[in-house]
Amino acid sequence: MKTKVFLLSGLLFLTALILVWRGSGRYPTALFTSGDTHIEASDFGPHSVDTTAADAKNPPPGPEPGNFAGRETMSSEFEQLLNNRRFSDAVDLYQEIYSRYDESVSNDLRSILFEKSAAWAGSEPELAAQALKSYVQVFYRDVDALLRLAGIHEHQRDYQQSLFRLQEAHAAAHTQVDLGHIQSRIDRLVGDYTLELKTHKNHNGLVSLYRKMIERQPNHAPYYLELAQAYLAVGSRPAALDALRYIEYDSEVGIQARELIAKLDSIDAQSVADGKLTAVPLIPVGKHFLVSARINNVPAKLMLDTGASITVIKSRFVRAAGISVDHSHIVVLTTANGTTHAPTTHLDQLEIGDQLVTRFKAVVLELEELTGVDGLLGMDFLGRYRFTIDRDHNKLVLNR
Repeated sequence: MKTKVFLLSGLLFLTALILVWRGSGRYPTALFTSGDTHIEASDFGPHSVDTTAADAKNPPPGPEPGNFAGRETMSSEFEQLLNNRRFSDAVDLYQEIYSRYDESVSNDLRSILFEKSAAWAGSEPELAAQALKSYVQVFYRDVDALLRLAGIHEHQRDYQQSLFRLQEAHAAAHTQVDLGHIQSRIDRLVGDYTLELKTHKNHNGLVSLYRKMIERQPNHAPYYLELAQAYLAVGSRPAALDALRYIEYDSEVGIQARELIAKLDSIDAQSVADGKLTAVPLIPVGKHFLVSARINNVPAKLMLDTGASITVIKSRFVRAAGISVDHSHIVVLTTANGTTHAPTTHLDQLEIGDQLVTRFKAVVLELEELTGVDGLLGMDFLGRYRFTIDRDHNKLVLNR
């Protein structure tokens, strides 16, 4: 009996609650779930629903991909942001839509961006570039966007920025067709830029251009050949040879590289024969080279040290050769073992090959850690010449 009374009271209470609910004109807005089927309560019929509180806690989902009215709203909002030059906000909106909807929805907005940038490119190229830059800062592997941005920079004759964007596109491309197309654009643009620099005899600019190109495409052998030519134009033969030897056996430009190396070697040999250059044999010892010298007419072995600003002679050699030391003139040296103080000496003669220097100042140190050598030949001697250390032929070439 008590159970029946309890059930009857519950039914009466539930009936009253439903009547009050219907009387208020409100319907539930929760999501009902049955198995894999999801049904919105609001789909049951037309009515007015107060969702203010629900919106504050749980914002409603955006329009579904098939909701064309919703897509038009998003497109309109995106285009309005572009028109107002709010490019960062536009990209934020695009990024949100890109992550929430299928690809077709974000493609609508991407098309709007490309159409806008193309329209601006003719009259307001800076604006077009700014819009695309904001986009590729986030979507940096979008090849089409990078190519469009490169085209705008090229139209502005900003070759460096255009090449930078083209190489980004090359790094992001996947198909051989795209890679070949982009490389062709890069080669054409590099050719135009090279012609402009050569017209203005800007050889240092050429060196800078091809060094940057190699940094971004280190396996593109033709750039090394052009870099070598640019180095030769500024008088840096050692750097030119280094670039040429890197591609000496390349299948594409190796023959040209070897021909140029042979030509430079031939010029060097003729210069030595004419007395313009001195070629001194080098003795390789591990990673270092020794050169035969004569100090005050006494034979000596000196180690080349291009990192030393001053020539150093061993104390033992100085004593054996009877060379005087000036203890009143002390210099402070920074060595691998720390700072040290050393006296100086003035050599009557220092002879390397057929090059003779008189009254040459040097530093006197023990250098007991170095065996088989009598000192270090530093830049105070080598810096008097345009010199080359030819590691292939073990020669020190001194150019007067």
